[in-house]
Amino acid sequence: MKKSLFFLILLSACAPAPAPALTTTPSPRPTFTLRPTYTSSPSPIPTRTPDLNDLGNPQQKIAYKYPSFLPSSYFSFDEDQYYIYEEKMHGTNVYVAIHKDNEKTEKFRQEFADFVFNTFAFHWEVFQGFPYNQFIVKVLSPTSTQNAITATGIGFLIVTNPDYTNIPWFKNSYEYRQYVTHEAFHAWNGQTIMPEGQFVAYIRPEDWFHEGITQYYGYRGTPDDLDFYQERINASWNYYISRIDTEYDLPLVELSGKGVNTKDFQFTQMYYDKGACVAYFLDKKLLNEGLSLDYLMRYLYENFGLTGRRYVTEDILLSLEEISSQDWSDFFDKYVYGTEVLPLDGKFDYLEH
Repeated sequence: MKKSLFFLILLSACAPAPAPALTTTPSPRPTFTLRPTYTSSPSPIPTRTPDLNDLGNPQQKIAYKYPSFLPSSYFSFDEDQYYIYEEKMHGTNVYVAIHKDNEKTEKFRQEFADFVFNTFAFHWEVFQGFPYNQFIVKVLSPTSTQNAITATGIGFLIVTNPDYTNIPWFKNSYEYRQYVTHEAFHAWNGQTIMPEGQFVAYIRPEDWFHEGITQYYGYRGTPDDLDFYQERINASWNYYISRIDTEYDLPLVELSGKGVNTKDFQFTQMYYDKGACVAYFLDKKLLNEGLSLDYLMRYLYENFGLTGRRYVTEDILLSLEEISSQDWSDFFDKYVYGTEVLPLDGKFDYLEH
């Protein structure tokens, strides 16, 4: 629905700027004997209803604290310069603002806005909640010099100036569907559920989960176009298997550090693509237990995201054991802390949750 309004978000800074890159190699897998201590007693399998008066649902929202390294005008827009679309979903005002300098038809703009709304609703179902009262996707002018594309807890930008991006994300639906499904999921995974090093250090061993799981759910974000899903997840599989037994075939927890220290983007791409394949395999194994990866994401959302606790990789392992009552240490030793080849055949069904 198109809406005329002047909208300016006042943002408060809270997070420090990233620290310089570390040069130490990641530690081997730590040994833990105790499960994490929670301030409450969460249900092993979270259950939640859309109208529950609980943090992250319609009756109760929390203020968003904005990273200090992004400008206060990051999400500002007005009706004179932008086409504005709005939907209220589960207590959250979802805005799509498209700069009028982008030469797109009303049909294209409405289809894009609808895709954003559908993507937000799809990802909401994974977590059964969203903590903030607004979510914004802002498409910049092709002449804008604003080039930060960092995802935040309340949305993201799409850069259209060719001097600042080599990928035309807003060119057509093929391009924007890839970007929107991935970046929207980061509002939960990476910006609400945050690894220990987020906004603190460039080297973050948990980037495999922050980006790899998001990559996988981004692929899942087009359930009405399974050919598109297959194309994207097979691209990750092919990237991963083409680098087995090469210098890029490292444990997932070591890829972030190697990428930062060598400035070789192939290490970074590896934790996106191998991470997505590990996510698929983990999802498949959980489904065999009568669960799914959604259960893990909800558990992390409730016990880390909504409580402000930061996680490390071992917390992922412990959380899996909590929701499934199964030992996942062998899985992690092989595919997260080790480099054993994933036992997948390159055929990726769309797993029904």
